[in-house]
Amino acid sequence: MNKNCSKCETKLNYQTCRKNIETCMKCRPEKFCITCNKKISGGSRIGRCRKCNAIENNAFKGKKHKLETIEKLKNKIVSEETRKKMSDNHADVSGKNNPMYDKSIKEIWTEKFDNEKATKMWEDFKETNKFFHGEFSEERRKKISDRLKGDKNPAKRAETRQKLSVSMTNRILNGEKCGCTSAIGSYFNSKKCKNKNVIYCRSNLEKKIIEELEDDDDVIEFLWESMFIAYVDSDGHKRRYIPDAIIKFQNKTVMIEIKPERFLVYKNVQEKIKCAKAYCSQQNIQFECWRNYKTENIV
Repeated sequence: MNKNCSKCETKLNYQTCRKNIETCMKCRPEKFCITCNKKISGGSRIGRCRKCNAIENNAFKGKKHKLETIEKLKNKIVSEETRKKMSDNHADVSGKNNPMYDKSIKEIWTEKFDNEKATKMWEDFKETNKFFHGEFSEERRKKISDRLKGDKNPAKRAETRQKLSVSMTNRILNGEKCGCTSAIGSYFNSKKCKNKNVIYCRSNLEKKIIEELEDDDDVIEFLWESMFIAYVDSDGHKRRYIPDAIIKFQNKTVMIEIKPERFLVYKNVQEKIKCAKAYCSQQNIQFECWRNYKTENIV
């Protein structure tokens, strides 16, 4: 389904063609809300912005609760049985329960339509979507840059960093693959690991050490990525460190971090090791950093 704008001859995207709209967004006349006179998108057919439309269609508009009803609402107690019903009826779409989990737009379209149609839609999407080609004016680029520069960047706010840290920690503790999805990783079925039957190994070195833990008769059991240690780094940011494993040998218990020696020069790795040593000292267990199985402690 290929169409061009009737005014400027720009190629229209798939969704626009489906709606039988003849012009692109730039060529459509501007529309304003009939209530607040705010500019609204060209595709709006109701004549009002979302906020004014919600107010206009509110069945409670111009009405008030009676005093008796207000008192009842204040004193309303929801029973545990009702809470459980509400909880059971609420669909859990977090993590792997999300239908779009670990899927691209093209994969979703392929499931919904046949492969040929999905491929055609994807090619049209790429061709008409400016984000694929960076077709922004210098003025537009500057506005985006200024809006997200320095402390204005949401990713640099303390509360955002904390939310990301908590989310990433929970995913790792649940055994999910996260972080760089292109990284080399593999899964290992473990018999001695007490908190996970299937372990996600983030490197070949981790997999090799887990295999040797399984074969070593001196190892009774171990926990893999089972906890986190909260600490504050040198810049004052709150962070969470997840040790690779806690191993119970016949005569001792050891917390280990698996790292090639070349990574020990990095500041964030040094801070993690420092907080791990402090924690192990309090728990009266050993801490070791391994580059090979049962190697001499390299920190």
